[in-house]
Amino acid sequence: DRIVLLLTQESEVVVAGVQTERGVAMHFAHLLQYARPEVRLADLSSGNFADVLASDRPGRCLVIVESRRYSRHAQLLAEHAQKAGIEIVFITDKYCHWARKLTPHVLALPTESAVFWTTMVPLVAALTLLANGVVLSLGTKVEPRLERVSELYQTFTGHVGNARRGRRDRRLLPHKS
Repeated sequence: DRIVLLLTQESEVVVAGVQTERGVAMHFAHLLQYARPEVRLADLSSGNFADVLASDRPGRCLVIVESRRYSRHAQLLAEHAQKAGIEIVFITDKYCHWARKLTPHVLALPTESAVFWTTMVPLVAALTLLANGVVLSLGTKVEPRLERVSELYQTFTGHVGNARRGRRDRRLLPHKS
């Protein structure tokens, strides 16, 4: 609940993932962009995380998706974000011993599997539930944004088949009786 509150109320959310977690982080950022403004994926190409660390804007939240073998980039980013007063959320595996030293907002999940690679399924599930939690937390305030983003998607990319006409599918959000 505390993490959902951060993701809902902070003025900006930046999501970072390094190595194989980059795709998972990107997926989460795209989900959150449907629900709220000022969400973006951290730019790894600059090599210095200035897009995250050079701003003095208040109310920033950094979500780091990381699992072992942990990237030096992720650890340095988290350490510098903590020093900058940026709220940090860590989505990681249960072996990450250093995340809790930097933030109380850690979801440490089991990632073992019977295959060579660890599985990202628990990380993806947790991030999907967090994004859903943001939508539910925003309640009906999220509906205009969902409509607008959906319209923009239909305009620029499109969906297979006919465009939906009329009222939006109300099954997206539970309504209070």
